[in-house]
Amino acid sequence: MDKLVSPRKTAEVLQKYDIKPNKKYGQNFLIDENVLSKILQVCDLSPQDHVLEIGPGIGTLTQVLCPRAKMVTAVEVDRRLISILQETLEDCRNLQLIQGDILKMDLQELLSQVSKERKCKVISNLPYNITTPLIMKLLEVRDPIETMVFMVQREAAQRITAGPGGKDYGAVSVLVQFYSKAETVFNISPRVFIPPPEVESSLIKITIRERLLYSVRDEKLLAEVVRGSFQHRRKSILNSLSASLKMNKGKLSELIKEAGIEPSCRAESLSPAEFANLTNFLYNIIGDNNRTKI
Repeated sequence: MDKLVSPRKTAEVLQKYDIKPNKKYGQNFLIDENVLSKILQVCDLSPQDHVLEIGPGIGTLTQVLCPRAKMVTAVEVDRRLISILQETLEDCRNLQLIQGDILKMDLQELLSQVSKERKCKVISNLPYNITTPLIMKLLEVRDPIETMVFMVQREAAQRITAGPGGKDYGAVSVLVQFYSKAETVFNISPRVFIPPPEVESSLIKITIRERLLYSVRDEKLLAEVVRGSFQHRRKSILNSLSASLKMNKGKLSELIKEAGIEPSCRAESLSPAEFANLTNFLYNIIGDNNRTKI
């Protein structure tokens, strides 16, 4: 099969099957071989690797992943593309194709199948509208994952990798740092896709930590505290958390102070270490009790 990573071949495949890229699914097909090579370098695949690819499209990336990995499992939501993938990737004997919506799947079960022998690598040109929810769902079931390499909207990459104090720093920034090391590797021009997206993209690499960045008593409570703190960015952490956790404001203010945090500060000023400390202070009081009684 000819290389799919070219404007001519991509257009030829789309025309043959009368496929018009679907904006709903974020379908922008890579046509630049140089960018594809750089992505492969970042993936750093070995012949023993098992890969989960999300959204293979017409198989441009899949076509070069298969010869470099032991097994590739590709999940595609668009039913129209399954028959295309079966043809364009007919020589890939180590490929498993699954049709379905990755956000609606049991990711724990899927990853347990993909990573039977060793931890897997998750790779994708992610549709922009599912970037944050999918990354957070993957981090919740992260144990079978070694690394994740994603092409995402540049603004999403900035939010995912942001540090405290800036406008891009938010709940996703904090939680990603707790579970992984995330970095933007390089930016990608819209011109290397068909059709070109309206925004620039970035390639990010997320390496799962063996243990949390900071120890917390309850990971679920950590997520509630972080998300609740950023729920109203312009409000103080006291006002945001009292609403989201349904806690008495006076008692909560005392706990925030005991954690070494000024109740009037905003969430964007807190470091991951401070969120961990606050979570642990809250857990010591809340435990398994109903928070509305605190």
